[in-house]
Amino acid sequence: MLNSESEVSYDAGTESEDEIIERAMQILQRRFDSLEQLNSSAKSAEYLVMRYREHKHEVFGVIYLDQQHQVLALEELFTGTIDGCAVYPRRVVEGLIKHGAAKVLIFHNHPSGYPKPSKADISITEKLVAALGTISAQVLDHLVLGAGRSYSFAEHGDAGL
Repeated sequence: MLNSESEVSYDAGTESEDEIIERAMQILQRRFDSLEQLNSSAKSAEYLVMRYREHKHEVFGVIYLDQQHQVLALEELFTGTIDGCAVYPRRVVEGLIKHGAAKVLIFHNHPSGYPKPSKADISITEKLVAALGTISAQVLDHLVLGAGRSYSFAEHGDAGL
């Protein structure tokens, strides 16, 4: 069978689950890389959930966007333990300036698989919204990634988003 996404023939009966997941990640990466504009958190969540679902420690990252929501860069800024990650707003602001971004979408994973935000997640989001607001930049959303699902601060109206 010919797959139009990758132009590679494959037989699902001979591939292991890991190989299938790897192929799916490659397709999602190409789709994410080819986005001209990021106009919904759902587009990023689909890719990010797949990318971070198997991580055994927390990873906090930022997608930097221009004024028209075009993706400029995705960076993993901080890594932590199984249940926490130190986040420093200064590093987010530095990345914003480095990439010439006007907006950001922040994200982190919960290795437990449960994407409900903690009090610390809400607190750091509020701090980032305030810090970026002082330089006229905007946090569009904070996605908390779980096992096959995510939580959007913007969709729930949390932390001033």
